[in-house]
Amino acid sequence: MPNKNITYLCALFILFSVTTSSFAQQIRDEKVWTEIVKYKISIKGEPKVVPNWGIDTTWINYYNARASIKHAGDQIGFIRVGFFMNEPTNKDGSLSKGQIEKLDATMKFVKMVGDEIPVMMSPSNLGKIVDWYKNPAGSANIKRWMNVIRRSKEYFESKGHKVIAIEY
Repeated sequence: MPNKNITYLCALFILFSVTTSSFAQQIRDEKVWTEIVKYKISIKGEPKVVPNWGIDTTWINYYNARASIKHAGDQIGFIRVGFFMNEPTNKDGSLSKGQIEKLDATMKFVKMVGDEIPVMMSPSNLGKIVDWYKNPAGSANIKRWMNVIRRSKEYFESKGHKVIAIEY
């Protein structure tokens, strides 16, 4: 069991650090915490409908996808899928073997929900974006980005899924 005096001393130090930091001063100056919302959990609230529920499969994680499906179930209206820039496309502009393997892995989760469920595309956060997708100064090489997005979109559509949005 931790020493109570040390625990209190650490808590006091953290409190002092937070309340004297420039961030805390900015919050106090901007009066960020001046709004008070009152509610009673015993009163029935006003129902609000969320028209489009989606789940995220850009991480290619079976347990994450399974938990999302378990909790959202038949309310899922679309799935967020990734396009991958962790390796270059082939010389002819087609997706590389590794990119297709990752898209196929993503499709396993998509099919867990439905054969024709719409998808929303987003850059995957698996690995890093390789320099091949960047200009020498470090900015995005738009032609290469657009190619991998277009090819990935065509892939999902060839599997029967409508692409309803693309985030880039």
